[in-house]
Amino acid sequence: MVANKAAIIVCCLLVLCSTLAAGTIITVAKCTDVEAVDGKLISVDVTSCPSQPCVFHRGTNVTATIKFSPDLMVPDGTLEVFGSILGIKIQFHLQHPDACKNHGLVCPLQSGVTYSLELTLPIKPRPEYPTIQLVARVDFKLPGGNYLFCFMFPMRIAE
Repeated sequence: MVANKAAIIVCCLLVLCSTLAAGTIITVAKCTDVEAVDGKLISVDVTSCPSQPCVFHRGTNVTATIKFSPDLMVPDGTLEVFGSILGIKIQFHLQHPDACKNHGLVCPLQSGVTYSLELTLPIKPRPEYPTIQLVARVDFKLPGGNYLFCFMFPMRIAE
């Protein structure tokens, strides 16, 4: 009986630890300057973000798992990440901007199917990335100029 209770406690602790290590589903805002969105954003799970604004430390990698569902067939697309400070957009250059390569997706994406995209962004050291608070923006742009999704969330770059 004691062994059963101990096993249950160990299982609960393992589930709790794996949940904490996986990240936190964060609250995001829709982009206000985007009219045509051809997908449904389901969730955004960010590692190392237990609360908002997310605090990302220089010299680390941040990974976001983005769950979404397209409203149409998607042949391909481009990912873009920006930081906005006082209304000025500054692009964070991605090593792999093609949404269909190196992010866990295989295009074409089918309408109405839920997909999970993994986006990793290195938080580079000074002087490239200063210590600053900003609004992060993630875009999935389609070939015709529309967006599959676009969202924003507050973040801070720290030492």
